[in-house]
Amino acid sequence: MKNYEELVDTKNTLQNKFALNTLLEVGRKNLLDEKYCKEMLNNIDKNDGSFMTSKYQREIFEIAIKMAKLSDKDLCEYIYDKRKEERKLERGR
Repeated sequence: MKNYEELVDTKNTLQNKFALNTLLEVGRKNLLDEKYCKEMLNNIDKNDGSFMTSKYQREIFEIAIKMAKLSDKDLCEYIYDKRKEERKLERGR
């Protein structure tokens, strides 16, 4: 098992893509700041009604927090593995 697989559930591919996007937008330092994360999660809970439920958005944010905790090497390995899977699927079409 690869290190990132211990933190990131690889079956939630769409949520993981959103989470990676959140990580890139918000930044690792912010996601590792507990006060910032609590505030963001509270805001998510208050703003239910967009095209995603607040529960789904909360899960995405929590995955992004887990991704932020990964080392640079593990995060790069996760991205590499996901891209490799996508290319394999593209070739199979």
